[in-house]
Amino acid sequence: MTIRGFNEFMTLSRNPLWLLIIFVGYLLLKALWVQLDNLVNSAMVW
Repeated sequence: MTIRGFNEFMTLSRNPLWLLIIFVGYLLLKALWVQLDNLVNSAMVW
């Protein structure tokens, strides 16, 4: 497990584009989560 994690870390460090892709994906998911959370909260007010 540690070796696998190290290999993935080395892949990320060799290709910084992967870090950007993962970061953008995280931001998109977080934004989607916040939107859905607000939608649910506003629906519960009614």
